[in-house]
Amino acid sequence: MNIGFFTDTYQKGFSGVETSINSFKKELEAEGHTVYIFAPLDGEKWNTKEENDQGIFRLQAMNQDFFPEFKLTFPLSAKVIANFGEFELDLIHSHTPFIMGFYANVVGFTLNVPVIHTYHTLYEKFAGHSFLKGKKTDKLIMNVAAKVSVLHTARCNRVIVPSRKMKNILAEYGITENVTVLPSGINLEALKDIDKDAFKKKNKILQKKKTLLFVGRIGREKNVSFLFDALETIRKKNKNVLLIVIGSGPAEDELKEEAKKRSLAKNVLFAGHKKREDVYEAYAGSDIFAFASQTDTQSLVIVEAAASGLPIVMLKDEGLIDLVKDGKNGFVVDTPDEFADATLRLLSSKKLHDDFSREAKEAASKYSIENQTRKLIKVYQETLKDFDAASIRKKMQKQLKREVEFKKLFDVKKNREFLSTLKGKTKELLKNLNNKVNG
Repeated sequence: MNIGFFTDTYQKGFSGVETSINSFKKELEAEGHTVYIFAPLDGEKWNTKEENDQGIFRLQAMNQDFFPEFKLTFPLSAKVIANFGEFELDLIHSHTPFIMGFYANVVGFTLNVPVIHTYHTLYEKFAGHSFLKGKKTDKLIMNVAAKVSVLHTARCNRVIVPSRKMKNILAEYGITENVTVLPSGINLEALKDIDKDAFKKKNKILQKKKTLLFVGRIGREKNVSFLFDALETIRKKNKNVLLIVIGSGPAEDELKEEAKKRSLAKNVLFAGHKKREDVYEAYAGSDIFAFASQTDTQSLVIVEAAASGLPIVMLKDEGLIDLVKDGKNGFVVDTPDEFADATLRLLSSKKLHDDFSREAKEAASKYSIENQTRKLIKVYQETLKDFDAASIRKKMQKQLKREVEFKKLFDVKKNREFLSTLKGKTKELLKNLNNKVNG
């Protein structure tokens, strides 16, 4: 099969979406398929021979301030759309509901090939943590994000979700047909035979120090402050505990300042963005994986941590991931105090820790990229078998009524102040939007 991946975020960075795309691309190609990645321009990089040889093709795009990770791809001309025919795509796999997702639908419509969409991110929750603060602003952004996501999803021939949580949410939105739960896979081999002392040595951490590890985008939606709440309680009973935070993002400086104000600076290490190899060493050298986000749809880092033998302590998020079994390979909690108690139990009992570690590895084994790719290929084959060349046209026509509803979001009278401010498109106006909207 010739498969086209369409994505708004592909900077070869650390996001879960990019990790999923790269892992599936590599394994699909190992199975004899051809995968092309179509993504926005990344900085000054423009269709280099190196990337083109790897099957990566860039489209002209510009930066924007809402979410720096996303690039705004320029409109595609009829000529550019026609050029997609040269790739002889059998199907299109969209990894975004936004601009590149829309182009996935357009190209699929033009080439008469099925479009599959993976709902990676709960954008309507994520949007509420943008730098545009304020209840009115957040509500509007979240509403728009939800509408755009649902409209795109409804146009596709099949939808893949990484967890039961996302399937349940889509059902609430009225998306119930052709929805498949398929978590992304991980490279289990890459997590084997890692030096357990390497990360601590490189970062000058005492080997005897007990470490909790968080890996992810450093944004407010990841709820790192919850981990600080738990850490305050943990520190009262065990001062030899360090929380390692790996990743980068818009809330990094803010969280560093919060840690200082709460006198946690000595108990928190902000390690910044790390290469995959360094992250694997961090897994191997840590004692517990700590997770408090409730906006994730799967969280590959939980799977990676479990595969590395780390017990998981996480804030309850129903249906996020079936891997974590409360009281067997981790603890699922509701409050910072419960989080602290669970952590202290694991740190104080080697037997309990070892039992949980063994169970975590076993649970993670079914998430191998090889296993998940075989399942993905089956989804592709079933979709191609069921595909009616006219179905994408029918689906798009069916959405006209929904799109009329979508336009109502932009009622000029209701949102006049928001829209007039946004029209300026300057960073200064955007930063002051909160004051203008919320008085």
